[in-house]
This record gives sequence, C-alpha cells and structure tokens, in this order.
Amino acid sequence: MATSESKVGYQVIKASGKKLVVHGAVIDGALYLTTNAGYSPAFSADLLAERGLMERVKPGRGETATITKAYIKRVTADPELMACCLRLGENEDGTKVIDIEAKSAADRAERERAAETGPVVFGRGSRLLTDLPKALRDEMKKRGLINFEDRDHLDDIDSFDMAEGYAYSPEAMRFLMAKGRTVQIGDVTLSTGSEEEITAAWATFFADRSAARAEVEAEREEASMVSAELMKAFDGAEAAAPGSAEAAEYDADLATARQIAVGVDSGLLNHITGRLVSPARWGGRNQFGSGRSLFVSEKWAYDVYQNGHDGDHWASSNTKLGIAVRVARTAEMNELLDRAK
Repeated sequence: MATSESKVGYQVIKASGKKLVVHGAVIDGALYLTTNAGYSPAFSADLLAERGLMERVKPGRGETATITKAYIKRVTADPELMACCLRLGENEDGTKVIDIEAKSAADRAERERAAETGPVVFGRGSRLLTDLPKALRDEMKKRGLINFEDRDHLDDIDSFDMAEGYAYSPEAMRFLMAKGRTVQIGDVTLSTGSEEEITAAWATFFADRSAARAEVEAEREEASMVSAELMKAFDGAEAAAPGSAEAAEYDADLATARQIAVGVDSGLLNHITGRLVSPARWGGRNQFGSGRSLFVSEKWAYDVYQNGHDGDHWASSNTKLGIAVRVARTAEMNELLDRAK
C-alpha cells in the first residue's frame, strides 16, 4: 500500500468548522491515526451513524477500550467500515482533511511566484516587507521608499501617513509602477499613481474595512442572542440521575448526536449542584477537562457540562461526556439551532 510518512501535519476541518491537527499517515488516500498499536483508521462518526455502523467500531468481545493490533486488523478488514474512513481532501460528510506540510509548500511557492510577478497590495501592514523580492526591497530601502525601522507604523494602518520615507508613501507606489508591477490599495488597482487617486483608494479601503467589521460585529451579536435564547430554552430542564436507565438512554443518544459550537456571554448553571460554572462557552471540552457543549440528536438537544477538571464533582456526571440535561427538539428549538449553525 502507498503510505505517507507518519507526521504531525494533517488538519481535520469538520463541517461545523471545528479544526484539529492529528498525527498520522495517509494510506491509499485514507487517513490513519498513529496509535501504540500502529495506524488506526480515522472514521467519520457522522457516516458511521448514518449507515448504522457505530456498534462495529466499538471494542468487541475480548478487546479492550485501548486500540490493539487485533482491533485494527478487524476494522480494516471490514469494507463497509473502511468506506466511512476520512480521506485526504473533502469527504462525503463535509469534513476536509488537509496535508499541512503539502499545503504550506504550495502556499510558499505561490507567495514566491507572487513576489516576483504578482500585484503589490498595500493595506496589509508589515507583510509588504516580506511579499517583495529581496533585491527590490533593498533598492527601495536605498531610495528611502521603505522605512524598515518604523515597524509599528507599518502595522498600524490607521496611522497611515503619506509622508516620504514610509512604505505607504506615493513615491513607493509610483516606483513599483515604474518597475512594471501592478499596485493595489486593498482591492483598488492604481492606474496613474497620482495623489488624488491614491487618496481616493485609501478612502475606499477604510470604508470597506469598516463595513466588514460592522458585518462581523453583527454576526457576533446574532450569535450572542441565539446563545442566550438557547440557554433560556434549557432553564428548568432536569438532569437524569447518574446511573439511572434514563441516563443510559442519554448516553446511547449522545453517541450519535452532532455537536454545535456556539459562543455565549454568561456562565452556565450546573443543573445538579446549582453552582455557576465556567468557561462561558458552548465550545466543547477545553484542555482542563471542563467546558460546555451543545449536542443535537434526531429528537433531543443536550446541554452538556464536561465535568472533568481537577476538583470537579465527577460523581455528578450522568453521561460519559459529563453532566447533561436535554430538551425536545420543538419547532422553536429547531429554529434556534438553524440560526446557531
């Protein structure tokens, strides 16, 4: 089989937008993760759930929860399971797998090509210094058209100064145009390099940037409103008692549920202890074993607090993921979930 070298450098981007970097190898186009027992296939949980194959990837009789060579041999011999393995590129479930090393090499080659022949774009701070070929930068420096010392100025575009000696000076732009390079300020391509044209181009750049920032702020405000409404929807929801039949039903349903990451502006009330906890995000488990997650299955929405931090009352956990409460996916809840995506 064609095997790539094992390395850190495969980025997995889920359909939800969540990203992670993994150790592994690509074998015949499929992604395998590095384990103590060897390469183990990286399966798509969504495809496994959709095709009713979740039980097949769980440890079988005589196997442990730890991945073993026997387990790897069993799952790789199952063609239906292997059809659910993530592959390099875009996958059926919307997940993308990227070879970071290859992408970095391609990006570097493109930057080098652009440095020699591509447009010179002002409005990106000190990147201008590295986006130009060294010989051209050195010539501009000798002519006083780039001030290499004042990097603070280069990074602070709001302090744009057209005075001679700065990277944003009209003289620098006209010099590059005389060298046959296409010069842009943001998305505006200069044709004459006159003071009037440059001033107008900067005005357009700042207006466009302000509009883009306003759009991002509006999206954040909408996310905050949706988060608050979702939190309110869980008010009064009672958690299944740890170890109960209902808690086991939670676990079974959560095994095929889909996680949605949503930012929120306030803390989370622990429904079992009545204690206000943090972090205040529906962003999933953090490095300390805590965090808040929102999961949705076909009929239910789950509010899960990952109860795994040192000092947490672990016995309060009523699911494998932590402390969970759930509410039915009513029409109103489905509308909120659609807005949260």
